Amino acid sequence: MREFISLCIATFIMTIVFALFLNYLLFIPIDTAFVYGLIITLLTLIGHELVHRFTATLLCNMHAEFRVTSLAIELTLFSILILCALILLKQYTGFYTYIIPIVASPGAVFIGRMHSNCSDNVASYAPAYNLIVGIVTLMYLYTVTDPPFVLNDINNYWITLLALISYFSFALAFINSLPLKFGDTLALDGWHALNIDPSDKFVTSIIVANIVISFIVLFVLGIWVIQIPAG
Repeated sequence: MREFISLCIATFIMTIVFALFLNYLLFIPIDTAFVYGLIITLLTLIGHELVHRFTATLLCNMHAEFRVTSLAIELTLFSILILCALILLKQYTGFYTYIIPIVASPGAVFIGRMHSNCSDNVASYAPAYNLIVGIVTLMYLYTVTDPPFVLNDINNYWITLLALISYFSFALAFINSLPLKFGDTLALDGWHALNIDPSDKFVTSIIVANIVISFIVLFVLGIWVIQIPAG
């Protein structure tokens, strides 16, 4: 029950972040943005955390539980305040910026015996899940329309939703696969995957593939566009 409540809280607060982000940066109406935000949250962030959880329990036989942390809530609420302030500034002053200084988190999967030989798999499979979701949705987009894919064309409601799911999936796969560590306790999945068992070439190949493929799709192909409303 505690884990279910944590998942509900995480889904709620991250849906708000995504909705405000989509409304501010992509000019998507707030009601549509909340629907998009909920679906994106479930398929990208919550799905990512659940892969961590079930990989740890089913593959590595470790105890695992998703929890909303106080740090995650504080960071996410601060990000919500920043987004609200930016939306108000845009509405009443016309001020608009592409640089949005926010850091949000749904929480974390707490895993027992985190440094066992199997833990690098736990760290690598979650961003790989995001990559797979991104690839599947992108392949479907290519079957129903041609690039560039518009990220905020609500007249094509479902195509835009799929484009957003694909884009954020690739973004999460890329960011989480970076081998970065902040301080003594906070590190991205890529750092854990590459440092827990450096001899595991399979895990290394997953992380490298995540970074390379996601980077190409996000920054090289030029298949994503945003429509700027007139006026």
